[in-house]
Amino acid sequence: MIRLIKYMCLSCLLFISTGSFAQQKIKVTGKVYSADSRLPLNEVLLYSKDAQHTALSDSTGSFTIEVTDKNAWIRVTSDGYQEANLFLNGRQKLNIYLVPAGRFMYNATYSTSEGKENTDNKIGNALSLNQKDMNKGYASPEDALTGRMAGLRIINKSGMPGEGSLVQMRGLHSLLAENVPLIVVDGVPYLPDLESSSVINGYSKGIFAPVNMKDVESITLLKGADAAAYGSMGSNGVLLIETERSQATSTEVQVHLTNGVGFMKRQYPLMNDREFKTYIADIGSTRYSSLNDLVTVFPFLRDDPTYSGNYLYNHNTDWQKEVYSSAVTSESHVKVSGGDAVASYALSVGYLYNKGLLESTKQSKYYTRLNGDVNVRKNFKMFVNAAFNYGDYDLQETGLQPKTNPMLAAIYQAPVLSVYEQNREYQNLPHFNPTVSYLGISNPAALVSDVEAKNTAYDILVDLGFNYNLPLSLKLAGVIGIYYNYSKESMFVPGNTSGAIAPLEEGIQANTIRSGASEGLNYYVKMSLDFDRVFRNIHSVNATLGYQLMSSRREMDWGAGLSKKSDFYKTLGNVDASLGRTITGYLNKWNWMDFYLKAKYGFKEQLYLGTTLAMDAASPYGKSAGRVVFLPTAQIAWNLKNSTLLQDAYGISRLMLRGEYGVTANSRFSAKYGRYYYQTEVFRNITGMVRQGLPNTNLKPERVVFGNVGADLGLFGERFSLSVDLFRETTKDLLFDKAMGAAYGYKTMYRNDGELKTDGIEATFHVNLLKKGNFQWYVGGNIAHAKTTVESLGGQNEKIYTMDNGAVLISRVGEAPYSFYGHVAEKVFATQSEINRTKYISHSGDAFQVGDIKFRDVNGDRIIGDDDRMVLGNSAPDFFGGFYTNLTYKGFNLFVNFAYSYGNKVYNAVRKAGESMDGFENQFSTVVKRWMIDGQQTDMPRAVYGDPMGNSRFSSRWIDDGSFLRMKEVTLSYEFNRRLWFFNNLKAYLTGENLVTWTKYVGLDPEFGYSYDPMLAGVDMGKVPLPKMVKLGLVLNF
Repeated sequence: MIRLIKYMCLSCLLFISTGSFAQQKIKVTGKVYSADSRLPLNEVLLYSKDAQHTALSDSTGSFTIEVTDKNAWIRVTSDGYQEANLFLNGRQKLNIYLVPAGRFMYNATYSTSEGKENTDNKIGNALSLNQKDMNKGYASPEDALTGRMAGLRIINKSGMPGEGSLVQMRGLHSLLAENVPLIVVDGVPYLPDLESSSVINGYSKGIFAPVNMKDVESITLLKGADAAAYGSMGSNGVLLIETERSQATSTEVQVHLTNGVGFMKRQYPLMNDREFKTYIADIGSTRYSSLNDLVTVFPFLRDDPTYSGNYLYNHNTDWQKEVYSSAVTSESHVKVSGGDAVASYALSVGYLYNKGLLESTKQSKYYTRLNGDVNVRKNFKMFVNAAFNYGDYDLQETGLQPKTNPMLAAIYQAPVLSVYEQNREYQNLPHFNPTVSYLGISNPAALVSDVEAKNTAYDILVDLGFNYNLPLSLKLAGVIGIYYNYSKESMFVPGNTSGAIAPLEEGIQANTIRSGASEGLNYYVKMSLDFDRVFRNIHSVNATLGYQLMSSRREMDWGAGLSKKSDFYKTLGNVDASLGRTITGYLNKWNWMDFYLKAKYGFKEQLYLGTTLAMDAASPYGKSAGRVVFLPTAQIAWNLKNSTLLQDAYGISRLMLRGEYGVTANSRFSAKYGRYYYQTEVFRNITGMVRQGLPNTNLKPERVVFGNVGADLGLFGERFSLSVDLFRETTKDLLFDKAMGAAYGYKTMYRNDGELKTDGIEATFHVNLLKKGNFQWYVGGNIAHAKTTVESLGGQNEKIYTMDNGAVLISRVGEAPYSFYGHVAEKVFATQSEINRTKYISHSGDAFQVGDIKFRDVNGDRIIGDDDRMVLGNSAPDFFGGFYTNLTYKGFNLFVNFAYSYGNKVYNAVRKAGESMDGFENQFSTVVKRWMIDGQQTDMPRAVYGDPMGNSRFSSRWIDDGSFLRMKEVTLSYEFNRRLWFFNNLKAYLTGENLVTWTKYVGLDPEFGYSYDPMLAGVDMGKVPLPKMVKLGLVLNF
């Protein structure tokens, strides 16, 4: 018994001593510095779960803290600086550099599909901008993002109010499915309307309608494996938008006012009255055999000062001045936020008014947003977000239709005519000049005055969710969201009584009436269970099991017809059925479901492994293809900064090597591709339903196989940072419409038979060039190259697309998709001897004459035909991006941002309209140098009515270099960071937008996009240019 007692006592002593050894304290010392000034910081708080006491740095920045684990984590916080988390990894001496909280272009955390994560442990290539990095004077997020994120190409579709931008990431991924990144607002994705208007030609709505820039807290771009949790919805990338939530414990009020004015950057160079008369005489001689006939048709060619009709033509009207005016913008935004330990809220309301450069175009938008958070219990939180937007838009038609596009009519209309009808004393009469009777061209001033094109839109985005922290490091989260969009459009063209506007239907003098309405509804549900734990301070494990569901329904109905009633009757109910009418529309239902497992493992904060396994299903697949696809991705990263090699290296604050590989899919395509559908047809003024489509029961989603390797480097407390990525993305099972034989009864069938490949490189850098006292200077930028080529078309070598405007595009194996395809214009035949030497003839057998274009004879048969066409380039740039500089001194700040694109080609269809010289319309002043006499050296061919030799055919003559460098933004601001009168804070700023553009492009604006259709990305068909804008803003905080 005594021996037993002794044994137990010795065992207890051994256990106690062992425990004491395990809890042996490790003293960690070091200094804390400011990453900007390199000066020591005092009163910095350091604490750890493995320390019994916290520590504060002294006046020299020195600290001492005792921990019980050599692999402990130490958290470092200080007012005015971003929080830092350091992994000891056996170290007992630290030099810590804290980044200021307001550091431009650096954020300690970034958003992911599951919430916030630490930037230092980022193993993917996500890019993030916080509100301090963006100009909130913009009305919409796409303007603030232009040129700011590597690989994200943002192209303003036009300067028409409300049109927004075309957004693409890393090139083209599909020919028929969507190429736009998924937009997620406060955790809820929504599907915007990407269809072009069936009522108003050339118009398509912006994709960020439910979001106002002044409510945005941060924007994050997810690519590749980072976006894999969204399955087949995220293959084009994901834009995560977080809106502001209240951090206040008392009521705060902010008023943000913005006003601005904009101007035209350039106009088309048009012929004046004298040049126009000379041109009409020249081309008229090729149409009329006698001078008398020509003068009869064009009386202004009379050289007779006594002619009684001279008052009709003695004008030199600049029609462009009649359709363009100054742009105006005004926005008022009020935000109220507050709360306490239990609940918080942020409520904003605003009004936006935009008047466009084109006369009679404007936007009036009312919007409001409410974000609320409630801590129901210590471990249970609920949140709600609700946004409502209402907009009224007055628009004009664009595109190659001079009867209704005032921009094109201003090019074509004769400068010898007056705007208003005049009497013999040259006094204006109270109505527009009926110019249609002269040349059949609408009076541009009448178009902007009398044509009515209107759009009314509602956008509602609401979501409700919760976060529930459970035992065992588990968290349960859920959200349900609804997005509703309604849009009503109408178009009225008075062609009945007005001789100033050409009737749209040839030979029928009647008013044209169009009207339509579209409605979209998205439901989204997400549930997830998250596990996040660190074992022994060495092994970190994070895993999320999630389920997502989305159901989408979009319907569009519209009708059109003619009316001979007075201009008072402008609705479809007044259409005359005997003159012809059209009623059509579509209903598209789309459902999606996704189960996913997302996991990340970290070893000593050095080696990271990540994976996402998704089981994805969507409704547009064919019945025999199966509804479910499995999408695996994997990531690996090595944080060298935390390795024993570099953890104490001077100056290196971050060095991460990373790679990823995976498979995702694209299910965002129309349900009609794989099944029968019904379409309206008109037969003898009776509208009926006709079955269309050749169903493919094996239709499946496009698969995107991607690989990426990259590196992130940070030096001297992130005063210098650099990220580089090399990637390849291959779209397999590419959707395209394959031509079918007549026996099938339909021309095409949609199949998965093609393949696209995109290779690219991206780089982003940021440098704090100078920090001296209160002065700081930052510079940075990004560059991206993404080259997409067609690898396969299911046995075909090429697919040719011929557009109504005469453009020809081609998708050919080995070339970029949607490349321009036409003849190469080499020169103008200047002499008869050149004609005799070449002996070229057209495909119809007519011989080319002196003054005609010499096209390249590719096959050497001396016949200029379709076999001589070549690839002429494409709309994708060789590289693109942006760069910026930011200077601060005390309360002053100067920010300048540039965006650029290099190597992209543009089909300038407007220049083709202005230089074809095939009719009696006015032309660009460049045609003054057209060929007229033998031996004349020029690049402008002869003017011949009807263009019998096809000098204006689709060729390299109309392909322009669309490269540009644009000063996208320059903002000078001053902020009072102290109480002023009854304001807690006041900020004033002056912003210039699009002030300077360097480009060789001869159109109005090298930055444009006709619609969301990638085929039209580089086709300039007369869109409204972006204005040079100057804005004055004021932000008041109460």
